[in-house]
Amino acid sequence: ALFQRDASFKPVVRFFEGAEQIKEIHREIVAHNEEKFLRVIQTPEILTKVVHDDEFLSVITKLRVENEIQQHSLRPLTALKNRDEFPEHMVSDDPKWLRKIRYLPKEIETNSVIYIWDDKIAIVSSEGENYVLVVESKDFTKTVVAIFDFLWTLSTPGTEVDKSLLYSNFSQRSSPNNAPESQSTPSLFGFFLTPLDPYSHLPFSSALR
Repeated sequence: ALFQRDASFKPVVRFFEGAEQIKEIHREIVAHNEEKFLRVIQTPEILTKVVHDDEFLSVITKLRVENEIQQHSLRPLTALKNRDEFPEHMVSDDPKWLRKIRYLPKEIETNSVIYIWDDKIAIVSSEGENYVLVVESKDFTKTVVAIFDFLWTLSTPGTEVDKSLLYSNFSQRSSPNNAPESQSTPSLFGFFLTPLDPYSHLPFSSALR
């Protein structure tokens, strides 16, 4: 055979709707996490609108910490703009929360929440669509982890983010006079369709192009 299959494991796809089902996935993430590691792409604003229960999110964070599950969290740069509107357990990267936060390149925004743990990926939609899609697949998860880890290397810790860049970028994007109508902000996955200069970070990059 051209492909050898692991008979002990078959991919599983689950689909749920509604806030209660979305909560159930959060319980699963903190209760069944063999690797004790969680990768997240999200904004606190989207998460609170979907779950509609700040106390629940607080409890989930505390359970994650009690279960010693480390978290790497990627967030769009614009999430810094209203950071002070959310509780510490959602926005702090203090070591007590077992969380490291980095901010994505300014070209990327997110409209969903993505969780990656063990061999699973959960995609939680915006409030308007109100669903969660869970994919359990070793191979697919490895691919998504590779994409996440690559984005992590491109992203900036909160303490190093230039706040003036944030507000300048936000105001330019908000004004229709600052950009052509055809210009739009790439989505998370659209970012990977944009050609990158692999030598841009090198001092002699011009000689390699």
